[in-house]
Amino acid sequence: MKISEMLAREDFYSILPDTLNRYAEFLGIEPGSAATVGKGETADLYVNEKLNAIIASKPSKQVKDYLRTEYTVAGSPLRKMAVAAYLTAALTFVKSNAQRGLKNKLNGKTDNVLIYPCNKKIRLFDFSEGVVYTVLKEGFPDIHIKRETEFRLNTDVSFVPKIKQSGQGCYSETIIRNGRPLARIQDAAFVEEKKRESLKLLKSLTKQPRKVGARSYVAELKERCLKMLATKKGFAESDKVATIFDRLIEKTQDCDIELVISHGDFQPGNIWIDENGKTVIIDWETVKERTSFYDYAALYCSLRNHGGLNNFCERVRANNYLSTVEGYSVETVLALILAEELEYQTEELISFPDTMGLEMYLNKINEFETTI
Repeated sequence: MKISEMLAREDFYSILPDTLNRYAEFLGIEPGSAATVGKGETADLYVNEKLNAIIASKPSKQVKDYLRTEYTVAGSPLRKMAVAAYLTAALTFVKSNAQRGLKNKLNGKTDNVLIYPCNKKIRLFDFSEGVVYTVLKEGFPDIHIKRETEFRLNTDVSFVPKIKQSGQGCYSETIIRNGRPLARIQDAAFVEEKKRESLKLLKSLTKQPRKVGARSYVAELKERCLKMLATKKGFAESDKVATIFDRLIEKTQDCDIELVISHGDFQPGNIWIDENGKTVIIDWETVKERTSFYDYAALYCSLRNHGGLNNFCERVRANNYLSTVEGYSVETVLALILAEELEYQTEELISFPDTMGLEMYLNKINEFETTI
């Protein structure tokens, strides 16, 4: 999510310095030094809303290389040239391309620092140390960062990045050296190979799948969602959510299914390849028990890409694997994925403070109503 999108839903330019000051000691910032200033004013770092990057006026080679990797795009040669041209201008004339400035004392490491705001977190890359620090945005519930930290501290496998240091609402890890996400790699055969490998790695996390009744599982997801929604300020559409789940239960076969450890946001942007070609899976904040269909659908059927749920359903029906899973009808598989997606979206909603996220969630509910 770009800063420009965050500004439509939150007071980002107040949240940013408040967050940095709260975690100043953890981040290596002088306490109380973070403050935003207007466009054109002198600052330590500068905010480019389009790049979603906060960098020094003369960023280091490591910072530039990271952003060039992040903005390696697919598409026509003209689009690639346009993105490359803007990136070059934004990294050369940082101050004139910035919308705001950020004052904060970084102990002399300013040029080698990149601050990268995320949906619910803020990441500070310190290329001098080779470490990225992740902190929860000020005022946001800690449901996801707490879950991710706990999972990663208790999971000892090579493809889950190790946490170096952690605290309440924060953790640090080693920067993936010369890493690239699959979303930025244009060798189709290599990407397909790494997708298959990643699914196998994810499957290896589950030692013993848990068997449950398919209909009772969807009913359990319904109850979880209704309990979460009862805690959300300003939400008054629980009946709609209950009705959607009831329709999904009707579409689900009366059969047993297996639940496994699921990533939850298993898309190419979260599958990285390091400088040695090793696969690393990042962003475990939505990890929990789900069907194996869910992560497969996210990876191969573009679960949350543009096009909507109707197009996603058609992709699931056309997908060879999901249409031929032994013992299950494709409509049952689809109902299970949609029920898990509705729970995902509900949990996403309650991970925002106050009434934030309501409009987006209600739009999703309307989409579910017209799809099912």
